[in-house]
Amino acid sequence: MPNESHWMLTLIGGGLVGAAAPYAVELGRYLYRRLGRGLLLGKWWEYHATYKNSMPLIDETKWSIRRGYRSPFKVLCEQSNAKVTYKGSIVYFGEYLDVTLTSTNRDGRVMLRYPKLVSWRSDQLCGLWLSVDHDNNIAAGSTVLSRKQLSQDEVLPLIKASIQSDGNLPLVRLRPQRRRRK
Repeated sequence: MPNESHWMLTLIGGGLVGAAAPYAVELGRYLYRRLGRGLLLGKWWEYHATYKNSMPLIDETKWSIRRGYRSPFKVLCEQSNAKVTYKGSIVYFGEYLDVTLTSTNRDGRVMLRYPKLVSWRSDQLCGLWLSVDHDNNIAAGSTVLSRKQLSQDEVLPLIKASIQSDGNLPLVRLRPQRRRRK
């Protein structure tokens, strides 16, 4: 008789451990992300060129990046000129950071891609954005993400210097950048 209850307890205990294992792995990943050093955490300012009322302008968005639960980072953004707020996530995609933002007070989604931040000394990232402009037209362009708030006079040269364009084709890409390692 004692042997029968032992195998039943082993079976039930094994079933409970097996059922809890995926949650334990997810909890471990969450704790690792939560307790590890994060290069992206904190306040950032994002700048991009866009159109509003058919006039080009440089727009500024204040970002707050924190650790996420289902993604490595979550982002809360507030656009200064348009009174639009966004929330979203940042995930690593190979050597890049993919940012997906969804507007909380209007229809809209923005997708951005930056090179992966590789050093604590890096305080600016240049990337590309894809969304619709303030005139509700599909648009894409260069974007600068900076730890420091910049003036309009500082931003425009950074945006212009970060893109490469061939006059023969309607194509824009980021200039290849040399990457500094830690």
